[in-house]
Amino acid sequence: MEKKRKSGTAYLMQLAGKYKLHLFVSALFGIASALCSFVPYVMVYRSILVLLDGEGNALRYGLIAAAAIAGKFLCSIVSGTFSHIGAFNTLYNVRTQISRHIAKVNLGFFTDHASGEIKKVIIEDVERIERFLAHQIPDVTSAICAPVIVFIYLLTINVPMALCLLVPVVLGLIIQGVAMAITGKQMPTYHRLLEKLNTAIMQFINGMPVMKAYNMTAESYRDYADTVEEYNAFWKRCTKSQGYTYGLFVALVESGILFALPLGGLLYFRGTLPVQDYLYFMVMSMVFLSSLLNLMNLAMMFSQIMS
Repeated sequence: MEKKRKSGTAYLMQLAGKYKLHLFVSALFGIASALCSFVPYVMVYRSILVLLDGEGNALRYGLIAAAAIAGKFLCSIVSGTFSHIGAFNTLYNVRTQISRHIAKVNLGFFTDHASGEIKKVIIEDVERIERFLAHQIPDVTSAICAPVIVFIYLLTINVPMALCLLVPVVLGLIIQGVAMAITGKQMPTYHRLLEKLNTAIMQFINGMPVMKAYNMTAESYRDYADTVEEYNAFWKRCTKSQGYTYGLFVALVESGILFALPLGGLLYFRGTLPVQDYLYFMVMSMVFLSSLLNLMNLAMMFSQIMS
């Protein structure tokens, strides 16, 4: 019985083969980098306590913040190194498999498939795997895991205020779901037009001697000009349809303070939220979801890769 082929991210991991470990290590260091970026804000909170209550050592908190900033950049470098090693080796394996497969197919295959279509698969399609594995995997893992860990810490300070910061997260995830649904419907058209464009470019280049001999311009080559216009019109439609979801997502990620400010003020006047905690949540509401901005291009990139 033939073994069922995996799909989605599981299939991408299958393509990575032995380099899955590199991607896993990259994701871990990506999470560590994101967590280090939050440490200075925790130290700000500790410093506020020193100023208001005289508890702790402000100098020590400053040194911890400086060490966290250095750790953030170090972890980011290590994460990028491992992700790119895994990604480029995966690309090498995939292109090798494609080349071996093409060498075995019958000549009729090349009659039925234009050179631009084959070029798109070997170059553009495979290259998107690199961008996803090298950048999206560490970004997505850090964008998801870091806020979860920080949220758990915020719960130890004040539960209602921490829960308040989840409102933009839930709304943002809904917007991302809508964006992925819209993008998924557009991907078949995108790949068809890109194949058509690659084919037209190849034909245009091959016909260059004839164009020069008869003093023709690129505009005279209607197939090429029409394909470029069609591809351009497609991206304009995509931009219009996806602009609203991207704009809403960015606005929601940056809107934490709109929810934290009134609730914090209410709790403060009721005497259930100390002023130092109120100030700290105001700071965190502006940076708590900053890592989620890495998910902005996830819908488009994931839909392209999966299709």
